[in-house]
Amino acid sequence: MTRQHLLYKVGRCYDLLGQEDKALSKYREVLYSHRAENEFENRKTDPAWVVKSAQAGITMCLKRNTPESIDNASEFLRALRDLQLLPAEDYEKQIRELKEKQKLL
Repeated sequence: MTRQHLLYKVGRCYDLLGQEDKALSKYREVLYSHRAENEFENRKTDPAWVVKSAQAGITMCLKRNTPESIDNASEFLRALRDLQLLPAEDYEKQIRELKEKQKLL
């Protein structure tokens, strides 16, 4: 089990326990530990847990439906875009949609 996999699972446990802030913290940690291991430690890690963590974080933020949570969802999307795990156009579109939604709140 990789570090990212473990952090995702811990975040998921917090999520199931209703401790959303702790879960979001673990999901963010997956993103940043992946970046650190790949860029600074020169180790290649599996991006699957990064994407799963980001998706879980985005879903959690969107359920809250507050301006701050929309910003947090955008933060997850920007991190995925910066890691170049999927096409940037998809993330840009989703970020624009989140900004429009934020204007409505």
